[in-house]
Amino acid sequence: MKNIQLAIIALILSISVSTLLYAEETAETPEQTAAEATIDTEEATEEIEAETEEKEEIEAEAEEEEVEADAEETEEDVEEAEEEGEEEEEYDEDTYGPEAPIIWMHPVKGVAFLHKIHTMDAGLDCDACHDDLFEMEAGAAEEKDDFVMETIYEGGYCGACHDGDSAFAANTQCATCHIGVMGAMRENGETEEAGH
Repeated sequence: MKNIQLAIIALILSISVSTLLYAEETAETPEQTAAEATIDTEEATEEIEAETEEKEEIEAEAEEEEVEADAEETEEDVEEAEEEGEEEEEYDEDTYGPEAPIIWMHPVKGVAFLHKIHTMDAGLDCDACHDDLFEMEAGAAEEKDDFVMETIYEGGYCGACHDGDSAFAANTQCATCHIGVMGAMRENGETEEAGH
């Protein structure tokens, strides 16, 4: 808005100077020149104000249309999400593995693994991990001496995918898997008092 006002003032001054120069060339009296300059200046100001008003109306309409378009997109997104929610596939343990999280308590207490995230959500088949990385037997991995973060960082077990390329690196986002003792208790349905 300030730029528009400065442009109006510059235009008014330009018109006034041009009118005075023209008056000198045509040898009109200063009184005639001043009266004409005032009329010209008023007309120019009215034109600029009308153009400014028109521009502001166009901008306001465009902004209003943009807001309406955003609102429509949001409504469509909500409807699409609701439709997707209705169409969500049922979890099948025979296809995707156990629905309940696996909670490892050794060598570190409270590390969670969810089959759903890896199979149903990420699209991995069971044989992507079993039996090359993990035996199909519950608890078999945590009984092994090499089931430690160092092995994972070197590409063993979870580190085969959690390398920073295929999935987030094993040395980042620690709390995604490491839920701790309290998290393990919650997952197992135990209360806080049971742990003390």
